[in-house]
Amino acid sequence: MKPINIPKDYIKRKSSTVPFGYAFSEIDGYFKPVVRDLKILYVAQEWIKEGISLDEAVFFITENTDKTISKPGLWKKLKGNNQVANFYNVDIKKLKKVCKICNRIYFHSPIGTKVKGTGKRNYCTKFCKRTNIARQNRIRNLYKMLNNKPKKGFIYCITNPSFEGWVKVGKAIDTEKRLASFNGSTPYRNFKLEYKRKFENYTRAEYFLLCKLNVASEKQSSEWFKIDLNKAIDIIKNYQDIDITPENIYEYHSPKSNLISNLQRITYY
Repeated sequence: MKPINIPKDYIKRKSSTVPFGYAFSEIDGYFKPVVRDLKILYVAQEWIKEGISLDEAVFFITENTDKTISKPGLWKKLKGNNQVANFYNVDIKKLKKVCKICNRIYFHSPIGTKVKGTGKRNYCTKFCKRTNIARQNRIRNLYKMLNNKPKKGFIYCITNPSFEGWVKVGKAIDTEKRLASFNGSTPYRNFKLEYKRKFENYTRAEYFLLCKLNVASEKQSSEWFKIDLNKAIDIIKNYQDIDITPENIYEYHSPKSNLISNLQRITYY
C-alpha cells in the first residue's frame, strides 16, 4: 500500500534503471527528484516546442547538468503524455531570449551558472557559437578570394515573355553569346537582353547585386528574380563596386539570402 507521506514529485520505481532527473530515495520502491536536473529538462522540453533539434536539446542538458541523455532517451521522455511537469515553478517567460547569432528563440538556464551552465549569455548554445566562429572564418577566406578575382565583364538583365514579371540577372564576358545560349534552348528564341553594365570585377559585383536583388524582389529562383525590370536595372545602375571587407559583407545579408552559399558559388567558378 502506498505510504501517505510520499511527496508528489517522487515516482515509483519500475526497474533498476534510474530515470534522468531522479535518484534513489530513502523510501523503498521510489525515486526522488533531482530538482536541478528536472528544471533543465523542463526548459529543454519548452525549447523543443520552439523548434530546436534533439541534438541541441541534448547539448543544452549535458552542458547544464554534467549528465548525458541520448536523443532517443530524451524523445521517449518527452513524447505523448510524458511531458515534464513544472513542479518547481520555473518562470519560462523570463528565461526566453533571442540568440544574437542565429536570431532563434532560446532559454537561459534556470540554474544560473552552476556546473557549466548557460547563465546569462546572449547566444543559444556553444554549438551555435562554434558554428558561427567557423562560419566567420569561412566568410573571411571567401571574400579575400573574391577580391582577388579582378576580371572585367558585364552584369546583364535578360527577360522572356513566357516568364512574365521575372528578370534573369547574371554575369558574362560576352553578353551576345550568353543571349544566344539562352535562345538556343527554346524554339521560340524569345529571350531578350534588356540591359548590361561593365565592371572591373564582375564576379564581385554579381555577388553584391544578387544579394541586393534578393532583398528587393518578391521571390528568387537561382538567378531569376520576380521584380519590376526598371527597378532591377536601377539597382544595377546605381551600384558602386567596392572591395569586400568584414564590415560591409553583411550589408546585403537578409533572412531571405544565404550568404555563404552565394559566396561559394561565385568564388569557385
